[in-house]
Amino acid sequence: MLVVRFVSIVYCIPPMKRLLWRFWYEFLARRYRDWQWTFMNYGHRPPHGTAPLALLPEDEPDRSCI
Repeated sequence: MLVVRFVSIVYCIPPMKRLLWRFWYEFLARRYRDWQWTFMNYGHRPPHGTAPLALLPEDEPDRSCI
């Protein structure tokens, strides 16, 4: 409970929020060792009706992240 309260307070301060996300990113990057892991983001899908981005076949699994 104390940790949740601390994080919620820190998250309201922009410089601390950036520091918190940097720590989380580095933590995940060090802990997750998979040679197929290329991107660390939520990805993006273009709006319906938009022409899809032309990708190479080997890049197709990472379409959302690219």
